[in-house]
Amino acid sequence: MKKIAYIGLAALMFGIASCDKIEDSENLPATNPQLPIVPVESVVVTPGAAIASGVDLSTATGSLQVASVLGGEDWPEGFTAEIPFMEISSTEDFAVSAPINAQMVDGDAYVLAGDWLEVHKLIFGKNPQTVKTYVRFAVNAVKDEQSVRMGGADVFYGAASLNVVPPANVVYVMGDACGWNFDDAPVLVASNDNDQYFSGFAYVNGGFKFTKEKNWDDGNWSAEGSTLVEGGDNITLSEAGLYWLTVDLENLQWSNTYVESIGCVGAFNGWNAADNVKLTPNANFTIWSGTVDFGDGGEWKLNVNGAWDISLGTNANNLEVGGGSGNLSVDAGTYEVTLYLDKVPYHVDMAKK
Repeated sequence: MKKIAYIGLAALMFGIASCDKIEDSENLPATNPQLPIVPVESVVVTPGAAIASGVDLSTATGSLQVASVLGGEDWPEGFTAEIPFMEISSTEDFAVSAPINAQMVDGDAYVLAGDWLEVHKLIFGKNPQTVKTYVRFAVNAVKDEQSVRMGGADVFYGAASLNVVPPANVVYVMGDACGWNFDDAPVLVASNDNDQYFSGFAYVNGGFKFTKEKNWDDGNWSAEGSTLVEGGDNITLSEAGLYWLTVDLENLQWSNTYVESIGCVGAFNGWNAADNVKLTPNANFTIWSGTVDFGDGGEWKLNVNGAWDISLGTNANNLEVGGGSGNLSVDAGTYEVTLYLDKVPYHVDMAKK
């Protein structure tokens, strides 16, 4: 069925803005002027240079050209098409999405790199990896001070996808466990409050060191006790397994916590941290899973070593880690819970049984 956008009287009425006097109509039936009709299909949105080439948010600055837009020849006189915002998502169905305001210049839409970065963080969290990003565009019909959304709030144009590289403010845990391969190295991500303080989970088996970049020339650290030292011999720990690591590059300090267990705790067990329902890890302790009866449902989270010092919660798709992480929520029933710590952002999947 052909979609038509009927632009309201207040937005598009020509020539009858006001009347000084209304003549006696002799009780003639009242009539309204015919409203201009704008075919939705006449809008053409073409992805811009930034969408076609992909975006590297670690180096991008200023304005990025994201789309061009044209209205149809059958539009009411004086109206042009403009893009008020671009929407981005991590999935093609835009189940979770956020807008980025756009500015128009001669039919082209631009967004600020800094705005994109902030919205990227909302959608993808601290993930330092290149991610596939889905985009689409809202279109307005504009004349002077009049502006009407084409097709309504749920209609978008120019859907496309691109690869986006985020700034990689991370520390790499390079060592035997990843075959000394930077691409496979676990990463520790910077704190929201301190860009020199990094933390994360890493599987350790043998020697390792910390690096700030994917090379050995821009800073690598070993340790003497809890103090980081430039260069030096590889760090070794007494037991292979999963660790929660922190690195403070400002004060050259680090810490490690051996992860003996990870479990689920919440309303279903009276928030008894020690009596959590423990999950079972895979061979390298990066994926943990188990069946959990959440009873009547409610709030819950994951905790490490049967305590509250390290807990995971707030957002199932972008887990916050720390003693103060927020709670998750679940409906009543029994679920297969799978926790993924193999890459950032950490996330948990729930499959009802």
